[in-house]
Order: sequence, then structure tokens, then C-alpha cells
Amino acid sequence: CKQCVEEGDRNRTKGKGGGRMNFFVYGTLMSEEVLRVLLGRVPKQSVAILQGYRRFSLHGKSYPMMRKTTLSDSVKGKILYDITDREVKIFDLFEGEEYEKVQIDVVPILSTESTTTPSSSSSSPSTATTTTTTTTMIATASIHKDENSPPSAIQCYTYINSQQFADTFAHLLFDKEWDLHHFTANDLSTFLGVCQSFVAEDCKHLVPLF
Repeated sequence: CKQCVEEGDRNRTKGKGGGRMNFFVYGTLMSEEVLRVLLGRVPKQSVAILQGYRRFSLHGKSYPMMRKTTLSDSVKGKILYDITDREVKIFDLFEGEEYEKVQIDVVPILSTESTTTPSSSSSSPSTATTTTTTTTMIATASIHKDENSPPSAIQCYTYINSQQFADTFAHLLFDKEWDLHHFTANDLSTFLGVCQSFVAEDCKHLVPLF
């Protein structure tokens, strides 16, 4: 929305590349493969919690709907740090009129995820190796007072469904949590093709990456 864009211009964090913004993502933009296609890179990120919202699956859709509910609800997603002006424009175009860009406060958390990769010497599941990756909070003074203090809320932008979209697709909503692993296993390949077409057709007018 125009107001959010204007507020973003006033509230960007300053970095070497000029104005930067932090974004909270909770659906397909959590996928590193999707980010690589859209942005040409994977931004620095951390796992985070947004209170007062709930994420739903939509029948026949690969992406979720997020709705404001009660403080007892929460959505686990990711903060993408230092998003450039060009990348914000890509996100705006990608989300389209179905979404509105709003400012929110999210709390970064520590998250440890285990991924299993096949052994180089054999494709047998019994010889697979497990790699543990720990996503840590970015340790800056604005986030931590010291190593032992709890994380503070970080102001981010996110995209929530417009009221028109919510009303139009209300009949597709069902009470099931959208799951990134299910998306990756079942919908990612097709979705990446959609992203590639979007970049080729809708982002031609933007300044090239290099």
C-alpha cells in the first residue's frame, strides 16, 4: 500500500548499500530456492515468531493465508535482513494486489534443524548422514543487551492478505497449518517455474543484479 511504502522510506535501516528493510516471511518466501530465483541471493535470516496471527492452508493453493486473530495464536517464520530497494520492489510485484505491506513486531528465536543428506559413497538410506544446522539470532546491540538477555522484538515489514482477497478466498480456507516441508516436497518444483517466469516477464524494468 502507498502509505506503507512511504513509511518504509522513512524507516529504512542504513547500510553500505543505502536504505535497507527487514521482512518477516511465513510462506513460500521462507524457501531459499525461491529467494535465489527471485533475488539472485539468499539474505541473512533468522527464525522468528509473530504473535496474534494465524497461518492457514488454502485448498488448491501452494501458498498460505495469514490472518490476524488473538494473542494466543502465533506464526513461526523467518526474518530476512537488509532487503534492498530493488528487492522490495520485486517482493511488492510478486505479492501483488492480493497482499498489503504492513509493519509488525516479531521476536527472533534460536532454531536448530536437522537435515539428512545421502552419503557420497552410497544412496542407501542406512548410510545417509545427518547434518545439524543452527540458525542463530543476529547479535547486534539493537537486538541483544547481552548474551544472556532474552531477544527483543524487531520491527519488520510483512505481507498480509488484503480484506478483498480474504473475502474472495474464504471458501478455500481450511483449519490446517501450512507447512514448508510439505510445500518443498510437493509444490516447490512447479512454483519455481512460476517464479522464473515472473522474474523474466515482470521484473524486466528493474535494474539488473549486476
